[in-house]
Amino acid sequence: VVEKVFEANDVKKLAGTYRMEDILSADTAEEILTANDFYAEEIALAELNSLSVPKFVEYHSDKTYTYYYDAHGYRDHIEAFFRETFDRMYEGRVSLSSLYNVDFTSMSKADFQAYYASIYSENSFDDLIATLANGCWDYEALSNDVETGTYSIQDNKIIYTEQGSTLKEHVTYKLSGNSLTLTYSDGVENYTKIA
Repeated sequence: VVEKVFEANDVKKLAGTYRMEDILSADTAEEILTANDFYAEEIALAELNSLSVPKFVEYHSDKTYTYYYDAHGYRDHIEAFFRETFDRMYEGRVSLSSLYNVDFTSMSKADFQAYYASIYSENSFDDLIATLANGCWDYEALSNDVETGTYSIQDNKIIYTEQGSTLKEHVTYKLSGNSLTLTYSDGVENYTKIA
């Protein structure tokens, strides 16, 4: 009976919505740029470890949970990654002049962006960013990629049972204020409570 009381308190403390930045691998970032016809010299200027996407988990007081990605936020992060990459390409533009037989040295940032938009047959740099981001992911499928199930708490572990499965997954958790740390066998996720 005592354990049940402890668990009820833990569930009450844990209940809420948490958000984290899921950092995608440098390989994934490089694949995105390669798939969009960026040259190796352009990829070399990119910060391949800067691509992250928002991931959420909700714990409900009825001991059900939901993991999901925000497709809109995901797309915003992809767009931001492309914008940052073009900013870094502009900073290092001297090394790119020979790729296109164009002297980028004295080119303004706006002209540089317009030049790249024209290479991709887009009317503006904003259109280019939107087109590149659109081609990266099936955002509709992403918004349907939701994991739900039930959970229980024992000591410092959350035990998940995904809906439609009998398999139980144990995750070590630590809740400190609004910070939630989940430790899996293959890594750690750090969430912040937002609701």
